[in-house]
Amino acid sequence: MFSVDEVNKKTYLNTVAKFLKNEIDSCGKFYKKIHYNLQNNKVIIRNLKIIKPKKRKDIIGLIKFEISQYIPINIEDYILKYIVLDIDNNELNVQVILVPKYILDICCDISKMLNMKQQTLNINFNILQKLINLNLVNNFDGNGVFIESKYDELIMSIVKNYKVYESYVMPKNIESFESLNKIISDFENGYYYGEGYQFIENHCSDLFKIEPLKLNMKMNLLRENESVYDESIKYINSIGMII
Repeated sequence: MFSVDEVNKKTYLNTVAKFLKNEIDSCGKFYKKIHYNLQNNKVIIRNLKIIKPKKRKDIIGLIKFEISQYIPINIEDYILKYIVLDIDNNELNVQVILVPKYILDICCDISKMLNMKQQTLNINFNILQKLINLNLVNNFDGNGVFIESKYDELIMSIVKNYKVYESYVMPKNIESFESLNKIISDFENGYYYGEGYQFIENHCSDLFKIEPLKLNMKMNLLRENESVYDESIKYINSIGMII
């Protein structure tokens, strides 16, 4: 399913590794570890309800069965992770994350080429969940919509009772904002962050109430450097990976 031309793959890996090496060298510092952060339309995130099994180890089997009924994929091509969101009588509400194995292989190859230890592979909404768990999101009451701006995509995450229940990747265009309007109108709190967040500011202010995501100043990194705090909206994921 994920066959990649070996020549193109090698060229891609060399290009990425060279770019990262140049960026690292320009910092004038030596690094031993590397963290990866991703969420794109290749990563599948679904909420499922399954029968509560007698043994926890049976959850994976039930999830695989449910996925096979609705999504036409070979689940063996994916790394499967899940989170139990809540329990309703004899049912489990689980959030399933499927990451293509080829993405992990690419990260491992790049790490080896840079002679660095791969520390973590983070999914964007997991980083957001970490910030929420640590009570680092300023002015947040546990429910709201978060919109992350990437180069050409938006990632929308719906948070209920301090848990990220849903997360979607969508094109970065006006049509996406219009479709978001109805969803966000159901929440009192809306937040945005990420690179190129000005696009959100310029196009959504007339559609719905939303504010920049700011982190609580309890973090030493931000407390000691006011300029870093002012710009932290662009680096939420980077900060979330290292705390």
